[in-house]
Amino acid sequence: MKNNNLKRGATIEIVVFVMMVIFLLSALLVSMSAIASKHKSMILNTLTERVEIDEVAEDYLADGTLSVGNTEKGYKVEESADKKTVTVKRDGKTVLTVVLDGDGKIESWEY
Repeated sequence: MKNNNLKRGATIEIVVFVMMVIFLLSALLVSMSAIASKHKSMILNTLTERVEIDEVAEDYLADGTLSVGNTEKGYKVEESADKKTVTVKRDGKTVLTVVLDGDGKIESWEY
């Protein structure tokens, strides 16, 4: 009979241990899901911002002027004569630099 009591005590310990493991794995799954969601929103914001910057540069390269909507958003475009460099700035910070060759073809497009 004494042997039967030992098995019963070990069974409770095993069940408690398995419940702790399941709880930890569930907590890990939830935290990884939250981190992935935050990371996804950061990437989406970066992508949206780059698309907006690209549109500003493309519009400027197409007709040589900056639209009123883009100036209201804080964008400025500076052009230098050496190799025709176009710099797009937002709030004083350079966000895009486009270098064109003599024929007007794009050599580099750097964020």
